[in-house]
Amino acid sequence: SLVSHCTKNNTYNYKYTFAVEIALVCKDDLVILPKKLNTALGNLGPLVLCTRVTNSILFTNPQTLQDRYLDAEQYWRWSLKALMNSRQLTEFIVLDIDVDWRKTTHGGRCAYADVMVAREKDYGVNDNVFHTRTHLGNLLQPGDTVLGYDMLNANLVDPNLDSYPPHVLMDVVLVRKSYKEQRARKRVRKGKRRNFKLKRLDAEEEEEVTRKKVSRNNVVDPEKEMEEFMDELEEDHDMRARINLYKAATGQTPSVTETDEEDEVPKVPLEELLDDMTLGDVAKAKRNHPDVDMET
Repeated sequence: SLVSHCTKNNTYNYKYTFAVEIALVCKDDLVILPKKLNTALGNLGPLVLCTRVTNSILFTNPQTLQDRYLDAEQYWRWSLKALMNSRQLTEFIVLDIDVDWRKTTHGGRCAYADVMVAREKDYGVNDNVFHTRTHLGNLLQPGDTVLGYDMLNANLVDPNLDSYPPHVLMDVVLVRKSYKEQRARKRVRKGKRRNFKLKRLDAEEEEEVTRKKVSRNNVVDPEKEMEEFMDELEEDHDMRARINLYKAATGQTPSVTETDEEDEVPKVPLEELLDDMTLGDVAKAKRNHPDVDMET
């Protein structure tokens, strides 16, 4: 639509609106595959985790470490939906783990393991424990906190559930390791400073939407969502490989003790960060090097 028009210099200012249909499956969602699709994918499922979303979706079976890509045509043909989403993740404590290093994928970033876990809220209260198989054997150790789906106590509604016998469905599906306690200790010492920052385009939003947004009758804090997103960028190398991250001023260099304590917390290596450049930096560079074209 036309926003404004200047008759003196014959310029027009347009505002464009695009309607986009977004896939309902997001990263870390748990999906149960329709039986025909499961067969077409080489019996990948039935339960799979969505581990990557680009122009195609990567599904991973945490029990077998098998994974398959689903392109857009296949996805919209089946109209897949999440059985459980990341807002339903439950915290578990790792009690014991047995890693089989002979079964690894993605260059050792995923390793098969048999693991015994207990819900964090049950730990020390009762004897309820769960045995499951996971692709996180390379990351987990006894005492760690891990996020997963508690299917045994979830109210699940999906027509594809009736296509499979109950014994092929897991009681607990582990998704990713949690660094909540380590990050909390780090923020107590250093605040919310990170060694990187993001840049965003200015968006036109209503005041209420800018302050808070409502999703599925739950009030979500945008600032908290952004912190969770930046935590995820630090943990997921493949995800941040498609996003420009810029160096941020972090103040003093941490001491050796602080560095040792933070080794376990994922962070973005400096070599992956871009130098931040402002308009003032560009103008200064043009004055110092007038013969260099700064636009290229």
